[in-house]
Amino acid sequence: MEINDLKTIWKKASDQQVQGYWVSKDDVKAMVKKKSKASIADVTRQLKQKVRMSSVISLVALVIGITNLLEFDSKDEFILDGVLSRYQYGSMMIFLAAVILAISIHARIRYRQIKSLENTSDPLRVTLTKTKEIFGKVIKAGTLSDAIVNPILILFAMAVKLYSDTGFALDSRLLLMLGVGGAFYFLFYQLGKFMMNRKFGRFITALNDRLAELEATDSENNSEEV
Repeated sequence: MEINDLKTIWKKASDQQVQGYWVSKDDVKAMVKKKSKASIADVTRQLKQKVRMSSVISLVALVIGITNLLEFDSKDEFILDGVLSRYQYGSMMIFLAAVILAISIHARIRYRQIKSLENTSDPLRVTLTKTKEIFGKVIKAGTLSDAIVNPILILFAMAVKLYSDTGFALDSRLLLMLGVGGAFYFLFYQLGKFMMNRKFGRFITALNDRLAELEATDSENNSEEV
């Protein structure tokens, strides 16, 4: 409970000359509604920040990719010489930029969906539930993108190294790459899931808490009516 909420309750209790701590049902509903809107606002701010950051990173990756493609025949020393050529590195960065841009677009769509809920006449419980579902999709998309894109980039670099001299062939090297790809998929999925929950899990928890508070107030009202 916030200090301003407490001050409001104490003032009401003092004005009505009620001894002890007094909280009306309307006060509880008002506080739950206020906290629920604050939790939804936190989610929208996080999504807005994610859209901005992913857009910037996508643009930077695109610039790096195009720069390396244009300078693919440069004789200057390249930090990845022996692993990737400038052309290969540039192509990889453009692919990465496209993926990050797709993530940014997905987050922007989800952001607009949550913002549109502010103008609906749905009950607060429905708004909280929908917000939780939408934000959950953002978290899931981020986890899957990490689990899929990172192994692809690793396998690309690995394929360049393994097949640079002989060309592609269906042999033990392909089995090795499939095994490495599967291992890295599992690794990055678990890591992405952990990182996403660490970064955004508290917002899902806050939404769950608001839903629990609404359920508690509704059940109390129903018991009183009975």
